[in-house]
Amino acid sequence: MLLAGGGAMAEESAVCEGRTSQPPLQRDAQGRVKVGEDVVSSFKSRQPAARAEGVRAKAELSWTDRISSPGATYIAPHFSQFALAPGDYVIVRAPDGSREYRYEGFGKGDGKAPLREGFWSGHISGDVAIVELWSVGGRAKSGYAIDRFARGFANLAALGDEDKDNKALCGTDDSRNARCYQGPDPRQYKHSRAVARLLINGSGACTGWLVGNQGHVMTNEHCIANATDAANTDFEFMAEGGSCSSTCNFGLACPGTVVATTSTLIAVDAPRDYALVRLPTNPTATYGYLQLRNATAVVDERIYIPQHPAAWGKYIARNSTHVSDASGFAEVFALNRPACSPGGPLDIGYYADTQGGSSGSPVIANSDHRVVALHHCANCPNRGVPITSIISHLGSLLPQCALRSAACPDPYDVWMRDTWSDTGLEPDAATAGQDMWASPYIWIRRNPDGVANAHVHQNPELGATNYVYVKLHGGPRPGASGRLKLYYANASTGLDWDSDWTQFGDLPINGFPADTHIAMVPWSGLPGEGHYCLVARWESAFDPMSFLEGTDIGTNVRQNNNIIWRNVNIVDLESGSTEIHFIVRNVHRNVRALSLAVRVPEAELGRPFPVKAGRVLVRLPEALFKGWLEAGGRAEGLEMVNQEGTFEVTSPEGGVFHGLPLAFREEHQVRVRFERSADATEEPYRLEFVQFDQDAPDRESLGGIGYDIYAFGEPKPKQ
Repeated sequence: MLLAGGGAMAEESAVCEGRTSQPPLQRDAQGRVKVGEDVVSSFKSRQPAARAEGVRAKAELSWTDRISSPGATYIAPHFSQFALAPGDYVIVRAPDGSREYRYEGFGKGDGKAPLREGFWSGHISGDVAIVELWSVGGRAKSGYAIDRFARGFANLAALGDEDKDNKALCGTDDSRNARCYQGPDPRQYKHSRAVARLLINGSGACTGWLVGNQGHVMTNEHCIANATDAANTDFEFMAEGGSCSSTCNFGLACPGTVVATTSTLIAVDAPRDYALVRLPTNPTATYGYLQLRNATAVVDERIYIPQHPAAWGKYIARNSTHVSDASGFAEVFALNRPACSPGGPLDIGYYADTQGGSSGSPVIANSDHRVVALHHCANCPNRGVPITSIISHLGSLLPQCALRSAACPDPYDVWMRDTWSDTGLEPDAATAGQDMWASPYIWIRRNPDGVANAHVHQNPELGATNYVYVKLHGGPRPGASGRLKLYYANASTGLDWDSDWTQFGDLPINGFPADTHIAMVPWSGLPGEGHYCLVARWESAFDPMSFLEGTDIGTNVRQNNNIIWRNVNIVDLESGSTEIHFIVRNVHRNVRALSLAVRVPEAELGRPFPVKAGRVLVRLPEALFKGWLEAGGRAEGLEMVNQEGTFEVTSPEGGVFHGLPLAFREEHQVRVRFERSADATEEPYRLEFVQFDQDAPDRESLGGIGYDIYAFGEPKPKQ
């Protein structure tokens, strides 16, 4: 365990235009906002009688205490003594059974001996808590004693004087119920699922959040300062309203799920004001987790803060009416604000609204949804510890997948590969310069054997049921429930979204347990013979598109990892030759002429199909051929065979037509004949037809279509 320093958080003396929290708040000696008070009151269970005939097979109710405090928002008992015989247990529950906790042995701790200072039970919403002792009758000395309980108040002003130093609302409070952003900003909302309301030692309120995929929670050191605090903290997730209009603006409002009432302290540091604990069970499969950005925040970049201000239901500070935030959204104001904690690094400043109880909240960058700071103090600009300082200090204790990588993508992401280089990032630097229309993660089979023949594509058969397979990554994660939608288009080097596409599949998926899942969608009723292009889109409320979609399908695919596109078809030369056709189409208003390349991929240059293994004959339609001639008729690697627009590819590297004049939305059908030569081998060949902007040939392709050529017929399927 990493421990460093001690002492309460320092407050900055400067005062700006911030307002005090509403309602006024009181803090305990540690600096936590108090949302309840201790009530001294004794309860003690009667010792169950030992049974001469031995223990019961099933425990029976032996004793009940009812703890009541009219008007309280919650009740949290403190056990001063707790030692139960094997098989006995204590239940702390709500009268209606809506929430309950079970404790055995010594309740909390290492299980070897009772805790000298006792322990706090998890809290029960409402003004009544029931405590029950259930016994199998094996030993007389088994029971508990309660010396006090905490009761919560909706009106936190009832707890004492206003916290004069807490100026966290920077003008008008622009934060809103978390549910208000489920529709308008679903990526922010879904990342807020990892944020929890913390109740510490019965009455101290803070915010914490899951970091990494092993069940760790991060918060402030002034919230959880030691192992005792960690052992006596309730971790309540999804404590938020059911709608944007829900009333959640009072202490412990809008109850969620208390996942744990204890934790193990892993690391704590007072100068950096952070604490890292680990929960007894790992809830990341349900709530996801946040990841840290191992790079400094940027001044003026947009941020948002999911939080539990004043222990309210979850709010998100996203918008900002402060004059320093010109965009109307909360932004990073400065990277060099005075440190709130003695000996700590310079803080990151921002005008996002917070209150007492927001301590420990993640400050998340809107661009990549990674945490850039740990919120910990106020005074406008509000301030957070740079997360890079915490990453460095944690060292080897940093939880698994706390940093994003190819092995640890965004946990709320279901994603599919555009190319074999794809790592799931949006957009992905690993696929820069690569074509987006050749995804290996979608393939067709004529029989339902696509798992055994993964990534092996067949052309669909007219008049029969075909089977489309799509591979997805991302389960088990909150984003792994949604709909997989499939679309087709006639084979073309130029396609608009979504006017050129027809939907043919819509498969609901309610989660998948493994990280990788292969989905299958039957496809019957093909519109005709020929080759097709395919698109698969993953649509989920928890995993929306990162970037708005436009008409450029290539841009949509490159920017969003839940869209894949396949324009790769099969050429079967078992008979020695065949003819196919595709559409060349200009879907870009600012493009006046196209270059159409017949391209041998770089990986295939050692064994190209043209010239070395067969003939490739390309025939332009009459109108396109005539226009090309009038525009200068320039080509490379191609030889004209006749005056009807037929050309043979004469270079093993392929060829290119320059200056094909196509107006916006103009299209033509190009025919291609493949002929096998005696030098062909059984291993498949790849040939691509790719279109570029004639005036910008060095830019990425505008679209394309590929052909896997089997010189002696398609391989037999694996069984």
